[in-house]
Amino acid sequence: MPHGSRLVALARRPAIAAFATAVAYWIGTHIGLLLTPPELAVSLMWPPNAILLAALLLSPERHWPWYVAAILPIHLTTQLWHGIPLVTSVGWFLTNITEAVVGAFVLRQLRTARELFQTFSGVLLFLSIAVIGAVGLTSFLDAGVVIGTGVGSSYWDVWRHRFLSNALATLTLVPAIVMVVSSFTSLRAIRFARYAEAALLALGALLVVNLMFARYGQAPASIPALTYTVLPLMFWAAVRFGPTGVSVLQIVATASMLWATLQAGFVSMRDVLSLQMFLVLLNGLSLSLSVVVRESRHLQSLHSAVLRSMRNAVAITDSDGVIIDANGAWAAERKHDPGRLDGVALQVNYLEHHRAAAQQLRHVARLVTGLESVLAGQRKLFEMEYACGPSDELRWFSMSVVPLWGEQRGAVITHTDITRRKHEEAETLRLREELAHAGRVMTMGMLSASLTHELSQPLAAILGNAQAARRLCARNTGEDAAEVDDILGDVVADSRRAGTMLQKLRSWFSNGRHDTQDLALNDVVDDVIGILRGDLLRRGVSVTRHLAPRLPSIRGDRVQLQQVVLNLILNACDAMRENEPGDRHVLVTTAQCDQGVQLLVEDVGTGIAPDQLSSVFEPFMTTKATGLGLGLALCRSIVQAHDGQLTAENNVVRGVTFRCTLPLTDTLEDVRLSGTNSRGA
Repeated sequence: MPHGSRLVALARRPAIAAFATAVAYWIGTHIGLLLTPPELAVSLMWPPNAILLAALLLSPERHWPWYVAAILPIHLTTQLWHGIPLVTSVGWFLTNITEAVVGAFVLRQLRTARELFQTFSGVLLFLSIAVIGAVGLTSFLDAGVVIGTGVGSSYWDVWRHRFLSNALATLTLVPAIVMVVSSFTSLRAIRFARYAEAALLALGALLVVNLMFARYGQAPASIPALTYTVLPLMFWAAVRFGPTGVSVLQIVATASMLWATLQAGFVSMRDVLSLQMFLVLLNGLSLSLSVVVRESRHLQSLHSAVLRSMRNAVAITDSDGVIIDANGAWAAERKHDPGRLDGVALQVNYLEHHRAAAQQLRHVARLVTGLESVLAGQRKLFEMEYACGPSDELRWFSMSVVPLWGEQRGAVITHTDITRRKHEEAETLRLREELAHAGRVMTMGMLSASLTHELSQPLAAILGNAQAARRLCARNTGEDAAEVDDILGDVVADSRRAGTMLQKLRSWFSNGRHDTQDLALNDVVDDVIGILRGDLLRRGVSVTRHLAPRLPSIRGDRVQLQQVVLNLILNACDAMRENEPGDRHVLVTTAQCDQGVQLLVEDVGTGIAPDQLSSVFEPFMTTKATGLGLGLALCRSIVQAHDGQLTAENNVVRGVTFRCTLPLTDTLEDVRLSGTNSRGA
């Protein structure tokens, strides 16, 4: 175990930690007594209370009795040795313990010891609770002890001296002890140059204080003026070393000033009070400044780390559109392509940079308009997609712009290369179309009986009518001319019927992409039921249609939507295969709803197990013994491609209802237009 780690481990043992605190308390008591002028009943700075407060902050509450028990004999022995009456010594011990315990208990409820000096809010809590609150309250008790035991004569003078003395000690010693002990192991990692700089800073403070007091210390009212000489050194420590360095320098500067004051001989009470008040203000302000500087650096470091870690190109603009910060990816891959919207340098107005190109490039104009609306507070989000580059190396990008909230108003621009995603989407679309084609081919076996029925009747009629026409023509009688004409008309009608059926089948089983068009959902349902007429008769299934009249049109691919309706009806037929003949009914309903139009296919079959309802549309999930599990998955994919929804729910009595919702033509156009305006081409 490293040496520093062993020290920390030993310090966490209550007996050892209490002994070390008692030794420090004894040293602090002697220092406090040495800093007590003969004409005062209170020390210029009383370190023991601050040492005990720091120890309590760093230790668990269950160990606090160890510290109280350890310092009691030290306190009494030291006080009696310096000629202080026992009653006064006991009273001071009680007030000292009360001050440390109250301050430590309240602070530990709000922050950990190290957190107190890491944030500005923690420093404010420390100043208000430990330095002002606990010290101020116990100073009333301490002044009463002094007056009651006859050590002092003026209650308010004692209270004022005691408050400034203990407040100065708490503000000077507690931050240094807590910070050094908390970061003891990390101090070993600091470079030698930093230690050398800190040593020079401390020596500089000692040199300045001693030189100034040696030259001007005897001048009347000279102490307040001399104290200002350490201000630059305190600010240097705050900027360079943070709270730990400032707290250590405070000890050096405060101790040297107080000691030099006592060595200068007689000083007026006015100068002593001025010195104490100045040191309290100086230490409080320098500690606060160091914490603010540390927080600012931490936020800047975190801000830079977040920007650097983002894979996308990110830039931040002010309220006028000037880029004030950006990560490395913002300009790393632009390669001077004028069509790209990233790569603008820092401190350049992003809007003005793109205004000229906005007149020739449509996507640049959309970006300028969107960014202006975000900066003006009219929109909370602007998104778009655009493509640029030569046709053989076309690249796609997406952009998003959000407001920059806080005191610094502006916008955050994110630029992402989505070329790979676009290629994957195109590949997914191709695979989905191939899957749809495979699904249509797969249904050929299920439709064979229906196809035979639908084609055999018109072909048989054509054959019979043609034979009859030949026989009548052979008779060559004028009276039969009208009948021959009717027969030939029937031949033509049946031929057209067979041709229409074959044309539908060719479209159904054709491969490739299909053009969307305005459709009437009722016509799609009628077409499918017409195709399935023979298969429904063979299965003994009756289909009831409740089709809403004057149903608004939808926009979609007729063949794909026919496939959805066909699969849903065939699934309903399969679900009722165990029903008795005459108990196989399918209800097909169309209606208008808030989302557009709805298609409901309801059966009276066995239903779906509740635990399978959520996964019935997943690929290869089937409830049939011979099913492949692709039909419903394909149906949902087609419906979602039409911006619709497909759901399933068990009926109250029996069976399942599949609900397909498709947007209206006007609604779909509005959605696509909105997407175009926000995402780009």
